[in-house]
Amino acid sequence: MKLSTKKIPGSIPGIVYVLAVLTAVFPIFKDFFNLTSFSVLQDSQTMRILFFTFYQALLSSIASLVVSIIPAYYSWRKKNVLSAMIDLSFFIPFFFPVVSMTIAFTALYGRSGLFFALFPGVSLSYSLIGIVVAHVFYDSPIFVKYISEGLRSVPQSLCESAQMDGASKTVVFFSIQLRLILPALVKAFLLVFTYCFMSFGVILSIGGMKFSTVEVAISSTIGSSFDFSKAIVLCAVQFLVIFLLNYTGSKFTSFEGSVQTYPSSRRAAPFTGVFSFIYVLFEYSLIVLSLAGGFFNFQASRFDLSGLINLFSGPVNAKYAISASLINSSLVSLITALICTVLAYIILRVSSRFSEVIILSCLGISPAFISIALLYLNISWLVPYPLLLVFGYVLLNIPIAFSFMYQPVKAFPSVITEAAKMDGATSFKIFSRIHFPLMYRIFVSSFLQIFAIIFGEFTMIYTMQIQKTFPMVSITNYILSSNRMFKESNALSSLSIFIVISVFFFSKILEKKHRSLLE
Repeated sequence: MKLSTKKIPGSIPGIVYVLAVLTAVFPIFKDFFNLTSFSVLQDSQTMRILFFTFYQALLSSIASLVVSIIPAYYSWRKKNVLSAMIDLSFFIPFFFPVVSMTIAFTALYGRSGLFFALFPGVSLSYSLIGIVVAHVFYDSPIFVKYISEGLRSVPQSLCESAQMDGASKTVVFFSIQLRLILPALVKAFLLVFTYCFMSFGVILSIGGMKFSTVEVAISSTIGSSFDFSKAIVLCAVQFLVIFLLNYTGSKFTSFEGSVQTYPSSRRAAPFTGVFSFIYVLFEYSLIVLSLAGGFFNFQASRFDLSGLINLFSGPVNAKYAISASLINSSLVSLITALICTVLAYIILRVSSRFSEVIILSCLGISPAFISIALLYLNISWLVPYPLLLVFGYVLLNIPIAFSFMYQPVKAFPSVITEAAKMDGATSFKIFSRIHFPLMYRIFVSSFLQIFAIIFGEFTMIYTMQIQKTFPMVSITNYILSSNRMFKESNALSSLSIFIVISVFFFSKILEKKHRSLLE
């Protein structure tokens, strides 16, 4: 019997995905949730947490926007090594492991860091300013990407015609360029606000429990009150906020020019180059520190492999399960990335607009709450942790894989697929003999990017507190740092960063080759 994806209603993927989410969360809802649970919103502490979550997300988003404007402008005006490094920083928000970032951030801006040595008394650790600066590091590249690409999409003929009619560059910017890139700017702001609103690792490690947000409050119920009812309400509020943000963002349609354009004059004011250079130093300093910290002692200014050697020595390896955590993280990431890539392709082949909206809306699901729900499944029914982790990561990363693969799969020429169907090809043959051979770089790229995201993930494994039963790299690194084993934590951080960056850049090479073939 020949299988055809056309026989599957387009709403089915969305319904199945919702059912999968309900499978994870229904038991804890059934046992702990009732309408009186919403009374927690009247609690002054809960309201302070909600207010601070909004406040720090808004402050961080505005700061990220302000910092990104000049680098984005420079990236649009110039095409050189500096602009290329600015463009490459886009990988930071999605792939740079948060634990590695916080270790490097503390080493650079903490009380015993290099910045403190240059400016005594100035420390960004455990402060609101530190949270904002860390979010600027993570999220300003999103603004840079959206603004620079938005400016490139504006036809230069419009700007040149306006200037020929006597309009100044300022008038051209506000009357033409800004108006055309405004939808992209709004989308970027909403995306950055979403990331800051759901921030966990940055708040926990750089701000501390004093600056608790909704996501941190949800996670902390495991280690303190076990008030699952409160966690459910906070999760519902967070999901509603993120859903509304995603829905609002979907209403803005970005202007898309026929080709990417650059200004006829590549000249830029000198101060934009200086500021952009400082911005690149700021962004890449933490990456370099994370990579080099495992084999270079910055305080002594010499190479030092003792941390890397100690990491895999008998006592440290046995106590902190270093080897086991690397193996476990790799296996879970590989399995989950494979499942997400395959499912995303299947969903994209058959989904309707209904399914797309449902799946993308679930980007607002709280990883901390999913972790609590999965932990409750383990407590209630003894479901093994590895199975729960894979299940949870699939739920959280299906929307991401879906967005990664959306354009290539949807843009694939339908005439080729229809011709194969008319010749009697089954869905599997169409995939194995047409889609995969022509799009294998996209499949592998999506697989590698999901792998990189999961390998450095921290929220779920921290919330589930599974270090003793199923150690993973991120939580192992966090524990090493918390126990002040800085050489060993820096070494493990360097190793993790090297794996993630290598995987990411290999995936981007594959994407670039796929685009060049299409052109």
